[in-house]
Amino acid sequence: MQPFLAFASTAAVMVLFVLSFALFRRAQQKWESEACTALVPRIAEATGRGLDYRIDVNAREWVQPWVTLGLIRHWNSGGAQHRFSGGRQGLQFEAVHADLKYRSGGKNSSTEQVFSGLLFRVRTDGDVNPGVAVNPNSSVLARALSGQTVPTGDERFDEAFLVGPEEGASVDAGHVRATLPRELREALLTLREVDDKVIAVSVGLKYDALYLALWLSEERRVLGPLRVMQGARFLDVGHVMSGQSRLDSGVRAMLADMELIDRVLAHLQPALQGTGPRSA
Repeated sequence: MQPFLAFASTAAVMVLFVLSFALFRRAQQKWESEACTALVPRIAEATGRGLDYRIDVNAREWVQPWVTLGLIRHWNSGGAQHRFSGGRQGLQFEAVHADLKYRSGGKNSSTEQVFSGLLFRVRTDGDVNPGVAVNPNSSVLARALSGQTVPTGDERFDEAFLVGPEEGASVDAGHVRATLPRELREALLTLREVDDKVIAVSVGLKYDALYLALWLSEERRVLGPLRVMQGARFLDVGHVMSGQSRLDSGVRAMLADMELIDRVLAHLQPALQGTGPRSA
């Protein structure tokens, strides 16, 4: 009888511990969400950024254009969060932080990073159809689509990127050159220089929008203001046992993200303002 009582007591303590941790984590997540919703717009306003902010994003719906254009491979894990939108540098834009993975099932299951960084949707004055995708020449996506690529005739650009049609379409050289005028090609060639944490750039154009996927280096991997940095996230108060707040470093990281968004849009602005076919 005594062994059974000891086992039951141990089990009860374990269940109580798990439930307490789950309740604590739920309360922490609720606090983080409320803090983001209250704090982020005020910081944006205080730093001269009239941005609309939304913490929740329908990741599956939001990321789909990047998948259709061939900028991001299919994914089934992770998500997107923390949407910023507004007008900057004369451009109307939306930007979200995304951390997307693909998890395979079965006996030898594995997890592969599909994308980690910032996704931008920038409005243009163009009307591109079919869509055109631009991927780094070294990327897995670009190699997979290499049979469908169309050279632009710009040697430097064609060495750095592979250009092709959106999924299920075909494009010719004339359509590609009209979609990617010289000014835009130059901007894309130098876009990685806006921040040393930018490691890769993919771009797609469809109808009146430019879709930009900005890969950020591993140590800068983000989920919006809730940044993964040395195991800590923005507004993460730390484990209840340690009580270490990481608010300060998280706020600095969020401000750095806002500055990166500004720099990216400022870099693209000359090429996108009044977008239309220009010098080839």
